[in-house]
Amino acid sequence: MERIGRELFEQSKMTSRGTGEKGGAHAARDLLSLLVKANQSEHIPSHQKMSETEVISQVPTFITAGHETSRYVKLRA
Repeated sequence: MERIGRELFEQSKMTSRGTGEKGGAHAARDLLSLLVKANQSEHIPSHQKMSETEVISQVPTFITAGHETSRYVKLRA
């Protein structure tokens, strides 16, 4: 899971810099990309920013939340 999280994190960093496939006018709007972009904001003091490890540790939470949301939608359909 850590390897997957690190790969997703690196992709999100590239995207937020505008160097990834989704860069420029079509920036990614997934949760991880938004978290990475917000964490790089100049408006957040450095002592409040999350470390790379902290950001990567959120990936399992996002995957689980997405899975549970999808499961609920399928059950209600």
